[in-house]
Order: sequence, then structure tokens, then C-alpha cells
Amino acid sequence: PPDEPELFNALSSRLRNVFAEDIESSDGQSCLRHMYDTPCDSLRDGRRLTIGQIIARERQSPGTFNTELDSLGLRLMSDGSLFVPHRNGQLERVYYGKAWAGGWKHSMQRLPGVKSAPYPVRVSGSKIRGLLIPPDLLPSLDADAEADPPRPP
Repeated sequence: PPDEPELFNALSSRLRNVFAEDIESSDGQSCLRHMYDTPCDSLRDGRRLTIGQIIARERQSPGTFNTELDSLGLRLMSDGSLFVPHRNGQLERVYYGKAWAGGWKHSMQRLPGVKSAPYPVRVSGSKIRGLLIPPDLLPSLDADAEADPPRPP
């Protein structure tokens, strides 16, 4: 049988890796959730919607909220993913004073399925680099979307 200290060292090393991956994924989920939960500056029908609600409504009715998404540097792609820029003044405001200020890219990249866009994406007339958030991590409208924006899994 393997020596107990060797077995313990091997197991503890693996457990540290598992916990580190879990913490990184949790950080990415918290970062994405913070963006979704942040109220957008613009009003629609006298209501201030969250970024998550705007994304969900744009997914349901494409073209309806392009202006709001553009101001944040966000764009829904034809494959259903969400483009999130590496840098954007409005997103800097969303994350101001938070652990992800200036570094949301690094936290979001840890989420499953998130990848760098293979090419710059045109948003508000400029081509910029960013990440692609897969559709399964995006909010969608459901029966209670008016009260609470959906959360990533």
C-alpha cells in the first residue's frame, strides 16, 4: 500500500486545485451577476431596468435595446452569445469600487464556455476586443423576470 504521507500529499494537492477552480468560477459568476443586477442609466416606460433585464429583453426582441447595450459596449451576437468588451467607460462605472474594477475580463474568462472573441467586434462605430459569454450564462425572460433578473447558473 502507498505510504500514508505520500497519499495525503497527493490528495491534498488535488483538493487544493479543485477548491481553487471552484473559487475562480464563483468569482466569475459573482462578477457576471453584478453586471446583470446593475440598473441601466436609461429609462423605458418610466422604469429603470437592470442590465440583465435589458439583455433578456433584447434576446426576446432583437433590436429593441441596441442603444442601451451599445452604451455599455455590449452586443448580442448572431450565435446567441454576448460580447463583453475588455474595456469600456460605462462598464468601468458598473464595476467602480468592486474587486473586478478594470479586471472583469479575467474573472469572466474563468467561467465555463467563455472565450475571447476571435476578432474585434463593432460596437458604437468602433471595433473593439472582448469576450464572448455563451447563451447558457445569459439571462432570459420568464414569468418573474419583471421582479428579479435571472442569475447565471
